[in-house]
Amino acid sequence: MKKSTKRVGKFLSKNWLLLALSTLVAMLAKANLSPMLTPVSYVVIWVTMVVLYFLVKQSPPDIVLMGATLFLTVSGILTQEAAWAAFSNDVVLSVAGLGVIAHAVEKTGIIDIVFGVFLGKPKSLPVAMLRLFLPAVVLNVCISNTCVMSCLLSVIDRWSQEIGYPKAFFLMPLSYLLLISGTFAIFSTSTNLIAQGLLISHGEPGFGNFDLALPALMCTGVTIIYLVIITPFALGRFSQANKTREQARPTGGKRKENRYDVRVQITGKAISGQSLEASGILSQLGGGLRDVCARERYGVMMENCGSDLILEIDDVLWLRTNLEGVSSLFMTPGIHFVALDLSDDYATLDQSSRDLVEAVLDKESPLVGHRLGSAKKYRPEYDCPIVAYRAFNSFQGEDGQSMDSPNSVEVGATPETRLERGDHIILNCPTSFYNTFKDSSDFVVLRKILSAETQGDDAQDRSKAYQAGGCLLGLIAMVSTSTLQLLEAVFVVLAALIFTKCTTMDSCVRAVKLRTVLTIVGAFGLGKAIGQEGVANVLAEMLIFVLKPFGPRGLLSAVFAATVALGIIFHGTAVVVLMFPICMEIATNMGMPIHQLVAVLCLAVACQMLSPISYQTNLMAYSTGGYQFADFTKVGMGLVVCIATVTIPMCEWAFPS
Repeated sequence: MKKSTKRVGKFLSKNWLLLALSTLVAMLAKANLSPMLTPVSYVVIWVTMVVLYFLVKQSPPDIVLMGATLFLTVSGILTQEAAWAAFSNDVVLSVAGLGVIAHAVEKTGIIDIVFGVFLGKPKSLPVAMLRLFLPAVVLNVCISNTCVMSCLLSVIDRWSQEIGYPKAFFLMPLSYLLLISGTFAIFSTSTNLIAQGLLISHGEPGFGNFDLALPALMCTGVTIIYLVIITPFALGRFSQANKTREQARPTGGKRKENRYDVRVQITGKAISGQSLEASGILSQLGGGLRDVCARERYGVMMENCGSDLILEIDDVLWLRTNLEGVSSLFMTPGIHFVALDLSDDYATLDQSSRDLVEAVLDKESPLVGHRLGSAKKYRPEYDCPIVAYRAFNSFQGEDGQSMDSPNSVEVGATPETRLERGDHIILNCPTSFYNTFKDSSDFVVLRKILSAETQGDDAQDRSKAYQAGGCLLGLIAMVSTSTLQLLEAVFVVLAALIFTKCTTMDSCVRAVKLRTVLTIVGAFGLGKAIGQEGVANVLAEMLIFVLKPFGPRGLLSAVFAATVALGIIFHGTAVVVLMFPICMEIATNMGMPIHQLVAVLCLAVACQMLSPISYQTNLMAYSTGGYQFADFTKVGMGLVVCIATVTIPMCEWAFPS
């Protein structure tokens, strides 16, 4: 009993704001401010506030939304049919199927082939941006933006070095472009499909597959122009830092990149007795001697090492180097990686039978919040040690020096370092690890680090890539010509991918993102309750009261602004579900076309551009591009205003009264 009381007290002390919000809802219920709200309505308001509270705290959206819908069902507010109808909804099944198609196509390497043709070696930054943006927009119509972004991370990394421009000029702009261009077709993004499903479930005709194409195309064009003009100025420090590093590094040296903390042990007799310079280790490191933080010999640390430092067997070097350095050291005989998570039993593994895999931790990862030294305890099924680490907010300063997170001590990460969302780790793992965990929600990005010797072994079968590309074109053709409905077309394409051996049935089953499906189902249930209990009606009346003098355009602006504001914090699915009932009430009370309001909602929810953590592709860019948090707000704010300026009149024109 005492233990239970203690747990309740601890929960309340950690979630005092939730208690305060609950008290506020109770006071509002007692005051009964609106005759349209019943006691059940206030329960729905309370459930909604609880959901928003836990979403702000980065709790898993599938658990939060499914839990809310389950509570509403058990309490009798929702019927079983209303709560779980989304499981049989064509939209939900289409989202799941499109995710599987994206996974299957990505594995064939068609994205690398397409961009290999288009990128080339442009002489100016605007041309380089256009060469990247245009094929990305085309692919984004039929492949999820997360999939396109994850495939292009390594492509941009190599390409930016070849053409001499910082990758920061491409990653964030690409993320923004993928967000807005993903609204081109109803089937291009899950939020469009959810809005479509909500329209149909409320007895309204759905959008045509390309009804949003013209407004989305105009917004995409404005986005490209804005990014080409603004990016070099807003992120000009990257260009200056790039020039400084070019001037500072010796001829033939490697470009300095974001760096990882790594420890290696000298185990080869050929290296023992050699100096750092003579051993060849310095030539493997991106920053040469600057990447050597310290030498540890039987527990005694020595910092400020010189190139003439003599190495001995069992010496441990504490390094902070780039991906190329990590990869080169991994293939160097006589050097073994020391596990940062204290998995010492892996020290003698044959490196030739292992892969190095880079991972960016997502908020769902069980490692987040725990110490680096105890990581294996919380994820034993990974069966691989962490051999390198970089903090989420570690980036290169304007002078090229590392501006590392307080998470890292002077000589590198220690077992006491706590892992956080967005942190990078490199795993020394069995060859099966990548395929097993590639689609895990534990990671924002998971990619192999391949050396020159092994890249050829992993080359994709080009014939499979072309077949997969043909299947994608077939999907677009069937849907755009209304030959088949979206769901039927998805299943036909999946069958074609399996028949051509571009994927297997087992891979398709594993690629189903169940957590995404559960998030959508839970969101549908909560949205139903918000609509049926009069909560949306009251919120809509408040908006109408304040903005009615500004006319329909003022209300459209309010819907756009509210959607963007919610999108800074909440998952796009939740934003659509929360805003849709309000759009319905505004349309009914003001006589506005519902499709006009929902079109603004679909384009506004894509404007998750003000924060690096508001959307998955932003987080990918932030994790690998060396940005500061404020860079996203600085570039994104003006872009959101430009998109709003285009979106509202275009939606009025495309969906007239």
